[in-house]
Amino acid sequence: MASHKMIRRAMTVLMAMAVALSIGFTTTSCSPPGPTVIDVRTAEEFAQSHVDGARNIDFTQPDFEARIRTLPASAQFIVYCNAGNRSGEAATMMTDNGLDVIDAQTMQNAATLVGAPIISGP
Repeated sequence: MASHKMIRRAMTVLMAMAVALSIGFTTTSCSPPGPTVIDVRTAEEFAQSHVDGARNIDFTQPDFEARIRTLPASAQFIVYCNAGNRSGEAATMMTDNGLDVIDAQTMQNAATLVGAPIISGP
């Protein structure tokens, strides 16, 4: 049975996707700057595949919190990982640091939210 936390996270992702689709969010050059996509997986996972334009900040590294403190508070961020565990923890930590964050949970969800392709590595 799904926990309330999992249901709440899934609803957040679905609502964010609905908003993105309703405003016709795209990544074309004539669009206003969109959210910054952050992949919180390891560098090795990122090298294998990632959302085009995503930035890699590895949640498992000891300097993760220090790195997110350098992010601009005026920006919006979308975070993802493989299954939503790391991204959920990262999103909580980022929100606690005053950032506006959408937890997309998975790479596919993040790619759909921003209308970007998934890039596969070597």
